[in-house]
Amino acid sequence: MDWNFLGGLNSFDGQKFTHFKRTSEPSSLSDNRIFALLEDSSNRLWVGTLNGGLDLFDRSTGKFKHFNPSVKNTLNAYGISYLYEDKNKNIWIGTTAGVNILDGKTFKVKQLVNDPKNTNSLVQNDINCIVEDGRGGFG
Repeated sequence: MDWNFLGGLNSFDGQKFTHFKRTSEPSSLSDNRIFALLEDSSNRLWVGTLNGGLDLFDRSTGKFKHFNPSVKNTLNAYGISYLYEDKNKNIWIGTTAGVNILDGKTFKVKQLVNDPKNTNSLVQNDINCIVEDGRGGFG
Protein backbone atom coordinates (compact mmCIF):
# COMPACT_ATOMS: atom_id res chain seq x y z
CA MET A 1 0.00 0.00 0.00
CA ASP A 2 1.08 3.53 -0.69
CA TRP A 3 -0.60 6.83 -0.21
CA ASN A 4 -0.77 10.01 -2.19
CA PHE A 5 -1.09 12.72 0.47
CA LEU A 6 -3.98 14.54 -1.22
CA GLY A 7 -5.23 11.81 -3.52
CA GLY A 8 -6.22 8.80 -1.45
CA LEU A 9 -4.69 5.36 -1.14
CA ASN A 10 -3.02 3.20 -3.81
CA SER A 11 -2.64 -0.58 -3.69
CA PHE A 12 -0.39 -2.63 -5.97
CA ASP A 13 -0.91 -6.41 -6.06
CA GLY A 14 2.13 -7.14 -8.21
CA GLN A 15 0.25 -6.70 -11.47
CA LYS A 16 -2.11 -3.75 -11.19
CA PHE A 17 -2.81 -0.68 -9.10
CA THR A 18 -6.10 -0.09 -7.30
CA HIS A 19 -6.88 3.45 -6.21
CA PHE A 20 -9.11 4.16 -3.19
CA LYS A 21 -10.66 7.60 -2.70
CA ARG A 22 -13.41 9.19 -0.67
CA THR A 23 -16.74 8.94 -2.49
CA SER A 24 -20.41 9.18 -1.56
CA GLU A 25 -20.29 5.47 -0.63
CA PRO A 26 -20.39 5.24 3.22
CA SER A 27 -17.73 2.50 3.28
CA SER A 28 -15.24 4.43 1.14
CA LEU A 29 -12.11 6.08 2.48
CA SER A 30 -13.13 8.77 4.99
CA ASP A 31 -10.69 11.42 3.70
CA ASN A 32 -8.31 11.53 0.72
CA ARG A 33 -5.59 13.16 2.84
CA ILE A 34 -3.70 10.22 4.35
CA PHE A 35 -1.38 11.08 7.23
CA ALA A 36 -0.49 7.69 8.78
CA LEU A 37 -0.54 4.00 7.83
CA LEU A 38 -0.09 0.91 9.99
CA GLU A 39 -0.22 -2.76 9.08
CA ASP A 40 -0.69 -4.49 12.42
CA SER A 41 0.46 -7.94 13.55
CA SER A 42 -2.90 -9.38 12.41
CA ASN A 43 -2.24 -8.10 8.86
CA ARG A 44 -4.93 -5.43 9.13
CA LEU A 45 -4.35 -2.08 7.46
CA TRP A 46 -5.15 1.03 9.51
CA VAL A 47 -5.37 4.37 7.68
CA GLY A 48 -5.06 7.64 9.62
CA THR A 49 -6.45 10.64 7.80
CA LEU A 50 -5.98 14.36 8.18
CA ASN A 51 -9.64 15.12 8.83
CA GLY A 52 -11.70 11.92 8.53
CA GLY A 53 -10.47 9.95 11.52
CA LEU A 54 -9.16 6.40 11.40
CA ASP A 55 -10.17 3.81 8.81
CA LEU A 56 -9.72 0.04 8.95
CA PHE A 57 -9.38 -1.44 5.47
CA ASP A 58 -11.04 -4.79 4.73
CA ARG A 59 -8.86 -6.36 2.04
CA SER A 60 -11.50 -8.95 1.12
CA THR A 61 -14.22 -6.39 0.32
CA GLY A 62 -12.21 -3.26 -0.46
CA LYS A 63 -14.31 -1.36 2.10
CA PHE A 64 -13.36 0.78 5.08
CA LYS A 65 -14.70 0.76 8.65
CA HIS A 66 -14.59 4.23 10.22
CA PHE A 67 -13.51 5.36 13.69
CA ASN A 68 -14.11 9.07 14.41
CA PRO A 69 -16.18 11.36 16.67
CA SER A 70 -19.26 10.77 14.47
CA VAL A 71 -19.14 7.04 15.25
CA LYS A 72 -20.37 6.32 18.77
CA ASN A 73 -17.81 4.99 21.29
CA THR A 74 -14.78 5.40 19.04
CA LEU A 75 -12.27 8.24 18.67
CA ASN A 76 -12.38 11.78 20.04
CA ALA A 77 -10.70 13.42 17.01
CA TYR A 78 -10.79 13.51 13.21
CA GLY A 79 -7.11 14.41 12.76
CA ILE A 80 -4.86 11.34 13.00
CA SER A 81 -1.13 11.98 13.07
CA TYR A 82 0.47 8.73 14.24
CA LEU A 83 -0.30 5.00 14.56
CA TYR A 84 1.54 2.43 16.66
CA GLU A 85 0.82 -1.16 17.73
CA ASP A 86 2.10 -2.20 21.15
CA LYS A 87 3.18 -5.67 22.27
CA ASN A 88 -0.39 -6.36 23.55
CA LYS A 89 -1.81 -5.65 20.07
CA ASN A 90 -3.42 -2.36 21.10
CA ILE A 91 -3.40 0.36 18.46
CA TRP A 92 -2.14 3.69 19.83
CA ILE A 93 -3.55 6.58 17.84
CA GLY A 94 -1.91 9.99 18.02
CA THR A 95 -4.47 12.70 17.28
CA THR A 96 -5.03 16.42 17.49
CA ALA A 97 -6.97 15.76 20.71
CA GLY A 98 -4.64 13.43 22.63
CA VAL A 99 -4.01 9.69 22.42
CA ASN A 100 -6.67 7.08 21.75
CA ILE A 101 -5.81 3.48 22.61
CA LEU A 102 -7.89 1.01 20.61
CA ASP A 103 -8.09 -2.58 21.84
CA GLY A 104 -7.19 -4.66 18.76
CA LYS A 105 -9.66 -7.40 19.69
CA THR A 106 -12.73 -5.59 21.04
CA PHE A 107 -12.27 -2.20 19.30
CA LYS A 108 -13.01 -0.46 22.61
CA VAL A 109 -11.23 2.87 22.93
CA LYS A 110 -9.54 4.51 25.91
CA GLN A 111 -8.62 8.19 25.64
CA LEU A 112 -5.67 10.02 27.18
CA VAL A 113 -5.88 13.81 27.10
CA ASN A 114 -4.31 16.84 28.73
CA ASP A 115 -5.91 17.85 32.02
CA PRO A 116 -4.30 21.02 33.43
CA LYS A 117 -5.41 19.97 36.93
CA ASN A 118 -3.68 16.58 36.66
CA THR A 119 0.14 16.57 36.52
CA ASN A 120 0.06 12.90 35.40
CA SER A 121 -1.93 13.69 32.25
CA LEU A 122 -0.54 14.47 28.80
CA VAL A 123 1.46 17.69 28.60
CA GLN A 124 -0.47 18.65 25.45
CA ASN A 125 -3.06 17.10 23.13
CA ASP A 126 -1.37 17.49 19.73
CA ILE A 127 0.42 14.13 19.35
CA ASN A 128 2.79 13.45 16.45
CA CYS A 129 4.85 10.49 17.70
CA ILE A 130 4.43 7.53 20.06
CA VAL A 131 7.40 5.45 21.26
CA GLU A 132 7.49 2.34 23.45
CA ASP A 133 10.66 1.66 25.45
CA GLY A 134 12.09 -1.75 26.32
CA ARG A 135 10.18 -1.87 29.61
CA GLY A 136 6.81 -1.18 27.98
CA GLY A 137 6.69 2.51 28.89
CA PHE A 138 5.46 5.10 26.43
CA GLY A 139 6.61 8.56 25.55
